Amino acid sequence: MGWNKKHERTDKQGGTWRTYENEKGEKIVIRTNPNGSESVFKDGKKVNKQK
Repeated sequence: MGWNKKHERTDKQGGTWRTYENEKGEKIVIRTNPNGSESVFKDGKKVNKQK
């Protein structure tokens, strides 16, 4: 199962949002904060980081 990067943007706070989609059409969004921490969102809800 691979995740393909679909979109990337940077917000005003300097965080980077990356949208990924897999073969099943599931989407996740990963936000990398300026301090290097990451948050993962799936279906609009925050989830634990995936390896």
